[in-house]
Amino acid sequence: MKNSIQRKMQPGNCPAQPAPPAAQSSKKQLALLAFCLVVACAGTLAIMEYVVWSRLPSALVGKWVVVGGDQDGATFDFYPNGAMEGHINVNGNEHVIKADVAVEEDTLIITTKHPRTGQVDVKTQTIKTLNARELVLQDEKKSVFRMQRAN
Repeated sequence: MKNSIQRKMQPGNCPAQPAPPAAQSSKKQLALLAFCLVVACAGTLAIMEYVVWSRLPSALVGKWVVVGGDQDGATFDFYPNGAMEGHINVNGNEHVIKADVAVEEDTLIITTKHPRTGQVDVKTQTIKTLNARELVLQDEKKSVFRMQRAN
């Protein structure tokens, strides 16, 4: 009997115990957790950038093309942070205008800075129409600019 107890107690005769969880499994879980965290952060940043921090109405954001008039074909890009970039025709040459814009009720406020002199110029235009496809502005001289959303 003593021998049978000794045999049971020997290290080689111990009953099998469950193996500890594999290290690979915990690495996969960590990778999945990191991926989920990155996706959540990217989603939050996108919502903040395009909804919360947006200084312009979402209907205005995007690329617009002037239809008709002296500036036919000119383009204006409006960005959610209030930046605007326009490509216009001046005496047959294309010029780029960079400006900060803001909207207050039905008024578009455009602030430009002359690249050489640094002189700041603020102009306002009345928004006559703004929807998904059409933007109509009227400047201080009562000139009307009709634009369509670029494809």
